[in-house]
Amino acid sequence: MLQAEAMTHAPNTEDAFIDVLETWLIQTLPRSDQVTLSQAAKYFGITERTLQRRLALQGTTFVEVRARIRMRLAHRLLHDWTLSMTTISGKLGFSESSAFTRAFRSHTGHSPRSFRAMLSEVRTQIRTAG
Repeated sequence: MLQAEAMTHAPNTEDAFIDVLETWLIQTLPRSDQVTLSQAAKYFGITERTLQRRLALQGTTFVEVRARIRMRLAHRLLHDWTLSMTTISGKLGFSESSAFTRAFRSHTGHSPRSFRAMLSEVRTQIRTAG
């Protein structure tokens, strides 16, 4: 049904297409081992090359959009203290926790563990200030 909804609400502009692609990635990444360009093209009913061209018109690539969404989801998932780093990396489609750690550090300048430590510190400061 999701695919049918995406097709009936086809984007009018390339910007809207990226928004729809990002929404699809947000919904798909946690349920799939690895989300590929091929899967995205098939979902949207276009060729891989057409998908690449549409993204190139916006100055981006599928890999860049997927990486951006992965990091957005990573920030959310790291707030869930019940999830291990292994679970989070799996939900984001990384083959290993170390690959997730490298990508997160590259994006934020911090490891996922140090990011969680900062979150914990902020939570403690909020509790003691209140």
